[in-house]
Amino acid sequence: MGSWDGVMLDGNLATQGVYPFLIEYKQTEGSTSKIIVGHITLIR
Repeated sequence: MGSWDGVMLDGNLATQGVYPFLIEYKQTEGSTSKIIVGHITLIR
């Protein structure tokens, strides 16, 4: 499983809060898409 250190792409620290996410993926070419939704709560 992946991880996140709370640093944004621009190098700044992310603000404390709730960050929603949506991941869409296919396991193999031609398979139906799967979608995972959730949230990450960042507490400093």
